[in-house]
Amino acid sequence: CGANIGAYTYAFLNKADFVLSFEPNNEAFECLKYNTKFFPNSHIFNYAVGAISGKVNVVRDINAGASHCVMIEGGEIEMRTIDSFKLERCDFIKIDVEGFELDVLQGAIKTIQKCKPKMYIEINEGTLARCGTTPEQVFEFLDIFGYKYTNIYPHQPMEGAQYDIICY
Repeated sequence: CGANIGAYTYAFLNKADFVLSFEPNNEAFECLKYNTKFFPNSHIFNYAVGAISGKVNVVRDINAGASHCVMIEGGEIEMRTIDSFKLERCDFIKIDVEGFELDVLQGAIKTIQKCKPKMYIEINEGTLARCGTTPEQVFEFLDIFGYKYTNIYPHQPMEGAQYDIICY
């Protein structure tokens, strides 16, 4: 979730039976499409991912990776939940969605309960706050589902304005 131009998608393509990639930013999605076009196990979607199905708009940033979605009436981009895909198998979820991280998790409850995937999640205090969420709320969600989590970099603290975590 938050595939951008496909760096993580590309890294996983030779390690997974199939990879679903979601990117709502049209410009980044075009690059994602180009970067994955020769991989039949790559399935890409020009969607946002969140807690509910609906429509969003993308607020573009000079840094395309910092572009973010906002829920708005009359939105142009489709938003779906991970659960709406009714996945039989899900081993790993990467979530870097500029503040919508908790929303993505809430829209994946059934998938998480059924498959217990490992997860990589960006924790960014500023983008979470923009969406009315805190890192603590993300951790509370993970605790409810029995996840352990740590900074992706060994011996680095779980604190600061931005860091990434691995959940297992």
